[in-house]
Amino acid sequence: MPKGIRIPVHGFVELTDLELDLLDTPWMQRLRRIRQLALTDYVYPGATHTRFEHSIGVLHVVDRMFNSIFNPVKKNEVFLKDFLEEEEDFEEKKKYWRTVLRLAALLHDVGHSPFSHGGEEVLPEKPKETWKKDDKPEYYKHEDYTSEIIKNKLSKLIDNDDLNKTFGINSKLIAAIFSDAINLPPDIRRWRSLISSQLDADRCDYLLRDSLHLGVSYGLYDLERIIESITLGKKEEATDEYVIAIDEGGRQAVEGFLIARYMMFMQVYFHRTRRAFDKALTDAFNEIGVTYPNLNKLDDLLNWDDCFVMEKIKLKKNRKKDACRSILERDHLRWVHDTSQIEREGTEEGELRGMNVDLIKNHIDTDVLTGAKKKLWKDCEEKLWRFYVGTSKEPIYIAGRYEDDKRRSVRIDRHSPILGGLHSVRILRLYSKKEDKPAVQEAIKRLKERSSDGSKG
Repeated sequence: MPKGIRIPVHGFVELTDLELDLLDTPWMQRLRRIRQLALTDYVYPGATHTRFEHSIGVLHVVDRMFNSIFNPVKKNEVFLKDFLEEEEDFEEKKKYWRTVLRLAALLHDVGHSPFSHGGEEVLPEKPKETWKKDDKPEYYKHEDYTSEIIKNKLSKLIDNDDLNKTFGINSKLIAAIFSDAINLPPDIRRWRSLISSQLDADRCDYLLRDSLHLGVSYGLYDLERIIESITLGKKEEATDEYVIAIDEGGRQAVEGFLIARYMMFMQVYFHRTRRAFDKALTDAFNEIGVTYPNLNKLDDLLNWDDCFVMEKIKLKKNRKKDACRSILERDHLRWVHDTSQIEREGTEEGELRGMNVDLIKNHIDTDVLTGAKKKLWKDCEEKLWRFYVGTSKEPIYIAGRYEDDKRRSVRIDRHSPILGGLHSVRILRLYSKKEDKPAVQEAIKRLKERSSDGSKG
């Protein structure tokens, strides 16, 4: 009988002995205690699913994508012959690629901080000598931790497996997918977009998973059609470089996927109350006064999960710590005002459009609100439609056949009447404490009146 695990969305997912052994390590078991969407359950009570089940789902999706690309009808082998040594067997090479992708998908989130992206604001600063600009600090990302854990904590399992003896699949190769993609073997680098791109297994899984657990339909799309349509093609420029693409018949499924992602950002990921709790989490991490482990203290990271942080928050709440108390009592910052949701970049001129917080503070002239002037929070959500459909480093390609009967691929924004006209959305949102909200709203009202009268602020 095949071995595996049943998870929501995909049902039974088959796993190899090595994959099951990796799941049983403390590093992957830790993901059972890290929620996928931080404190989103304060808004959508069902949002308690974890990075653990998501990791298994990403493995399942990337495996289905890879297998679909090699459907004999698609004749994709022609694009891959250049990566074969003379003595190599193509079927064996496929097994190598597939195994690397499955392991990378399973381990892609092993380095996540507590509360997932909600905890990334507290990751440590990188050494100054590694900064690209001396005056601009850079911080570690969860991918840096993922890479180090794979190399230093999971290496025994991976490197001692027969896969290393047979295919040369080792922990350094898997780790490099997250930290050193430029120096990856060219064939693996080409497959990496199935793990990290605008249409990857990660996004394909979390949209459906989040929708299911939240009880919303915004993130639903046709995964089956996308998997059926995924293929290979040559870039639209006259080169021999192949890219992962979608057959013309699957274009509408990809459009639906991108619009579903947009709707999830609008309705869930940038929900105004959810974002207030992201802010509370960042402040709470600072209030609990515990330093996040650096890369040279990976063993300490095993203690860092949602439960660990919540226990620290409970202790600090009794000491009148604002953020810790606000999380435990659901007394979050209140939304006051935001700019138009269709505002494009470069149109921030004006007092309100620029959300000049200092200007708004100056119009709060009640003595009682002296403290409130220091508590306003401006949340700039610049990425709401910054999906770089066509202009990113990893655009989505549509594969079609042209006069020379070669499968040339064009960026989807040049092929789609829907996506070609989309623009980035920039929202500037203002929050205040609950008790200060009426006064802040009154200040904004006065600014609006002055603006409409043509008077200067």
